Amino acid sequence: LRQWKRSYSFTTNMKYFGVILAVLAVFVCQNEASVSVVMNQLNKTVQSMQNVLEERRGHVAENQNSRLQAFMENFRGIVAHTVAATRKEFEGQGPECFSTLDGELNDAQNKVSPALEKCLQDNVPNAQPFESSINGLIVRGAEIQARMNEIEAECASENNVIARACIAKYIPRVSMSVGVYIAAAGKLRGQTAVSMGAAYAKIGSCALSPMKDFKVAVAIARRNARACTKVQ
Repeated sequence: LRQWKRSYSFTTNMKYFGVILAVLAVFVCQNEASVSVVMNQLNKTVQSMQNVLEERRGHVAENQNSRLQAFMENFRGIVAHTVAATRKEFEGQGPECFSTLDGELNDAQNKVSPALEKCLQDNVPNAQPFESSINGLIVRGAEIQARMNEIEAECASENNVIARACIAKYIPRVSMSVGVYIAAAGKLRGQTAVSMGAAYAKIGSCALSPMKDFKVAVAIARRNARACTKVQ
């Protein structure tokens, strides 16, 4: 839930950012001396987001797998710790009893481990839609930057006043395009976070049953070990 709130906040902020850009553009157009600075800042904003998207492109599945593997380590750690602690509890209390216990613990671990891995494999999010969206955003960002270059070339003039006036008339539309682009990137990030949150929930729910069976098996193994040591 906390992760979802963060992603929602980020997405909402990106939408507001687009509105702010549009308002800023209208304000700046009242002062044509600032138009070049604003256009340059819009270009930097797009380039900054392009850099982020380029870093993520082709790595969505890899990043998802890395985070899910880290999540699965919680369950693997519980299993490994439980087995190790149980073995340590009965060390030195008779080789036959310990051998039987060890076999039962191995059986329990060998049963739960593949079940947990199946929970992971069955619930990994499909990264392809996100990769496609990233590619689409990168193309859109490049188009916006190309349009900015066209405007710069079109408005080039030895007369600075004429050049600024020319650029000023394009700023509202360009700023809106940048705002929509940034908002779309924020929305994609939010969707990715929601998808990962759903994967965590599904894996956690799937793991409940095999983990419960594992704990029951360990409890039975410990009970059998206690009974064995008492007889000896």
